[in-house]
Amino acid sequence: MTTPADLDFLKVMKAKANRLAKMLDSPDNWAKPFYSDVHTFKPGVPRVFIGLNPAGNRYSHQLDECDKVEEKTWSGKEPYHNSYLDERWGKGNSSATVAGQADLQKVVKHVFKAMYRDSWETELRNTPCFNLIPVSSRGTCDPKLDTIWDDGVKWGVELLEYLRPEFIILYGNAKTGKSVWATLYEKYGLNQISRPLRIAGNRFLKQDSISDEVLSGVRVVSMPHLSYMTDHLPVLEEKLRTLRPFS
Repeated sequence: MTTPADLDFLKVMKAKANRLAKMLDSPDNWAKPFYSDVHTFKPGVPRVFIGLNPAGNRYSHQLDECDKVEEKTWSGKEPYHNSYLDERWGKGNSSATVAGQADLQKVVKHVFKAMYRDSWETELRNTPCFNLIPVSSRGTCDPKLDTIWDDGVKWGVELLEYLRPEFIILYGNAKTGKSVWATLYEKYGLNQISRPLRIAGNRFLKQDSISDEVLSGVRVVSMPHLSYMTDHLPVLEEKLRTLRPFS
């Protein structure tokens, strides 16, 4: 029997994320702890999908509030709400963006299509999606982010330890600096990836790879930051399809 989501625990995690955002005291830094319906956040889940931290500013926050994203994320209605599919991610002060059509959203959909073929949307909607650090910023170079970095990472690790996933899919696998790979692997002591698959073409992306490893009993597929993959989707899909089955 599947263990249901612990909504009390998730409310505590939401409150912790909000407190982290308030520490930065800026309308451009706000908490977005869950990217899929909280009812998917169950202990012992098959997989999780993780980025580093939300992008955005006060306008994207206003867009979320306008679309009642918070209400939808806690609705428990199936098919479950998913940020990569159902939300409008505007740029600047734009509020006219079509749902699911921001560059990152498009790439995430391609990733799940490559991994799960015809069942990709069901798999994505039923996967807990979140960021290691739950507070938005204009980028990892935002100096304010440094003031909550350690506590933010603790937040993400606490959520991972609650979920106990069998399979982690992460993007942002630069081996140094502020990336999911560098941060999460340091915390877990997972620092050995032995079979990198290089993505050729873009000079920046040559430093990154797609890896598929079992580390500390958990399968981890790590990819370059997907925001940079818009022009490399055929290569990304080809590499993902050469890996072992995902179901």
